[in-house]
Amino acid sequence: MISFSTLEFLQKLQKKKSRRVQIKQLILLIIRTLAIIALVLVFARPALRGNQAGTGSAAAVEIALVVDNSLNSATETRDGQILRLINSRAQDIFDLCGTNDRITLIPSAQPSRRISVGSGQIDLLRDRLDNLNYGFWGPQLIDTRSKIDSLLAETPRFNREVYYVGGFYSPDWDSLTQSNPGETERRYLLPVGPEDNPNLSVDKITIGNAILQRNRPIEINATLSNHSSKSVENAIVSVYLDGERVAQSSVNLPGDGTVIKDFAIVPDKSGKLACSVKWESIDPFKADDRLWTILDIPDSLRILAIAPQSVSRVIIDAALSASEASFIQMTWADPVKWETMSLAGYDVILMIGLQSTSAGASERVAEFVKQGGGAVIFQSPNADLAGLSRGLWSKLGFVGAKGLNVGEPTGWGSIDLEHPIFNGVFDDKGAPRTPLFDVSVDLAVGKNDQVVIPLSNGKPFLLERQVNRGKVMMYSVPVDPASSNFVYSGIFAPLLLRSLSYVASGSGDGFLEWETGKSYKVILPLSKAQNIQMSVPNGDQEELIPRPVVGGVEYEIGKVNVPGIYDLKIGNRIIARYAANIPSDQSELNRRELGEIADRLGNCMIISPEDENPSETIIEARFGREIWSQIAAIFIALLAVESVLGRSGKREDG
Repeated sequence: MISFSTLEFLQKLQKKKSRRVQIKQLILLIIRTLAIIALVLVFARPALRGNQAGTGSAAAVEIALVVDNSLNSATETRDGQILRLINSRAQDIFDLCGTNDRITLIPSAQPSRRISVGSGQIDLLRDRLDNLNYGFWGPQLIDTRSKIDSLLAETPRFNREVYYVGGFYSPDWDSLTQSNPGETERRYLLPVGPEDNPNLSVDKITIGNAILQRNRPIEINATLSNHSSKSVENAIVSVYLDGERVAQSSVNLPGDGTVIKDFAIVPDKSGKLACSVKWESIDPFKADDRLWTILDIPDSLRILAIAPQSVSRVIIDAALSASEASFIQMTWADPVKWETMSLAGYDVILMIGLQSTSAGASERVAEFVKQGGGAVIFQSPNADLAGLSRGLWSKLGFVGAKGLNVGEPTGWGSIDLEHPIFNGVFDDKGAPRTPLFDVSVDLAVGKNDQVVIPLSNGKPFLLERQVNRGKVMMYSVPVDPASSNFVYSGIFAPLLLRSLSYVASGSGDGFLEWETGKSYKVILPLSKAQNIQMSVPNGDQEELIPRPVVGGVEYEIGKVNVPGIYDLKIGNRIIARYAANIPSDQSELNRRELGEIADRLGNCMIISPEDENPSETIIEARFGREIWSQIAAIFIALLAVESVLGRSGKREDG
């Protein structure tokens, strides 16, 4: 056979082209196969698994939706009130409800008012959410958690989801915990509003005077705070007395700073007067702009004096005769029969030289003091000190007596001249010459006792003790000229009057104050049990049912819902007044650390306030992120490549 070079070239060229065609056909086969696979995947709608645990099942869901309607939700922002922002965010959760799902709305401030509905009754929840008001206290997270745990434990639905929607400003959120979630349970935090908000608050009111009287100056000390890094200048603060503005001043506050502002007022009437300090400046959170207290200005000092029929009465009457006769109203009681007397209507019990008291009388005196009354006690060298220590003194919180000090005369030690009882008593030269005491009772000093005047031997001469709302001043000496020259000294009369007036004023921080969100029981020294009316600051009236107890009549107050002044009345006569304020820890409006909250909850996802479509984000967390659109793009790209390669192959074949 004869070989031709041209034919050999053609044969080699054909083999080379055949290999190229085979490779191209193989590529086309792979592309067409991938395109078919992509098309199948597009119709299968695959999804990437979410970062939360769970099955991603489409089975029915039990949803617990916690909306934070606590006090901080009253904050106003540039985008609106926090509670309205919470409402808008919570509405997105309703859109997630499927046919067989159930959703429970739980207000964090009132968890007991939860409501559960199926997907067909969502409009009922929308109406409830639209009419939801904030409470004047922090979120009740323990009760909220209990309601959620009970709900999820009882549900037959396969999937479970818990949503917390709020500003998350209250420090209560730092205590939020929940049991570990199951495999089909997911939890979400949906914050709304800014990270932090500026805020001014009135934190505390103290009364500078130990003794309050009509037409006498009273010093009001207000603690004011700026909960913002930006300083505040020339902000206006006012003091109101029974609704009338009686003082005003401008205040400069550094960023994150606190100052104490002093005001001087002169009340022109007596009684339990409503006093408040208020920021007049514009503030996004108004709930803490005003703080309330009660000034108890007596029209007279009503004293129940108990002393043996002796020279003691003459001495006391003589000592108090120099004071205003109309102000002092003294009632002398029999040293035995007083134990069955009613203590109602008195400001102070003055006990001089009592040798013993019955258990019932001790209990009644202690209850009188606890409810805001005062007691001044002088000793008897012949008293049953052990019995008094176990009885009356123990009920008042004192440790008791160790025995009698008899012997060499003893004078005063170093006096605490800063104590309010000495305000205006001594001149700039200091305390007067000390009296001398031959007899005194060795009183033990307890942890909460204040030694106002010590003896030179270190033993107490005058002890003070706060007992709930009342005060007791315990002298270790008798009112007896044979025991000392105290009753003849120039200091005896003013010290006695000051002691009586001081304990009558009750607490130095004003009258008893309530805190919103809590319930209380009060005991009033009434002679008989009867229903009374309580006027609430929002204008409501509530009837209180009596319960006789030792020391008077007890009344139970339901939850204090709003700040302000609460009047307890019989007919039109006010028998007691109470000031209510919001919890002091609710003024910081900085968002708590959400990451830490999520870690404590477990299997919890944080959805950013900037997320404009939280429903889509939650669905992705439920089922994963669908990628069919990306696969469809790949399918189209594969078709395009196949088309190009196919056409080029036909041209070459031609």
